[in-house]
Amino acid sequence: MTAAQQLFNGRPLVDELRRLSRKNPGYSGTAMQMAADAIEWGNQPSLNGRSLIDALHLSVRYTIGDSKAAIRTAIQALSASRGMQS
Repeated sequence: MTAAQQLFNGRPLVDELRRLSRKNPGYSGTAMQMAADAIEWGNQPSLNGRSLIDALHLSVRYTIGDSKAAIRTAIQALSASRGMQS
């Protein structure tokens, strides 16, 4: 299963990240939206001078519940896809 096909709460991870990003304003929401785009398009952008994975690690501290779990799942998916590209 590719990162773009990964499920979270029974829905595609990309869709859940976008839905949850609307509930998390600011840095965390932006990082979640960028993670959804990165998983979908296969790129690894940076956010405020940090790699996207580092930005997600930072934002995991400021979220709770499903948002935190979705970010952790996105980190795993992006790390796996980055490892495959090397």
